[in-house]
Amino acid sequence: MKLSIENESNIKLIEFSEDHLYNPLYYEWLKDYDTMKYIGRDEYLKPFPFAIVEEYINKIWRRNDIVFFAIYHESDFIGTFKIGDIDSHNSIADIGILIGHKSYKGKGLSKDVMKIGCEYAFNELSIRKLKGGCFKQNIPMNKLFLATGFVLEGVIRKSYLFENDYLDHHLYGMFYNEFRDRLTQQNK
Repeated sequence: MKLSIENESNIKLIEFSEDHLYNPLYYEWLKDYDTMKYIGRDEYLKPFPFAIVEEYINKIWRRNDIVFFAIYHESDFIGTFKIGDIDSHNSIADIGILIGHKSYKGKGLSKDVMKIGCEYAFNELSIRKLKGGCFKQNIPMNKLFLATGFVLEGVIRKSYLFENDYLDHHLYGMFYNEFRDRLTQQNK
């Protein structure tokens, strides 16, 4: 049975499959400089063969501490969402989101994706704390973390060389009660 989660805003998270891996859109997103520049994966900022992507996804599929989703808006495959490095002993996991489809960037869908993914992590995976991070210059991602209830827990100053400058990396964390409180505030 395939894992599928959706909400009222026509956002659906579906278990990432071979159909997604071999969908030409996915590889195009990973090769797009503007999409990938703040991900922190240097190998995706230079020309790279598809075999690198296949290897990465196959590693994900072999691990039991990662849940990897394809994001759909209605019937369009628009990105990916990952709950990774799930530490079952401490009930902590990392999250990551990528909206690759340019037609869907800047439309506020990331907030819906984040809500669905966090709710799944807290309620279905019994995660106690979610964490994530992004570079200071990735303004949309910083706003997304704060808008969904994450708290800035730290800054790793000048940690990543990008375009001849060292970037700060912001570290965020969130407990279920912070997520729930943010949703309650937004629904008022």
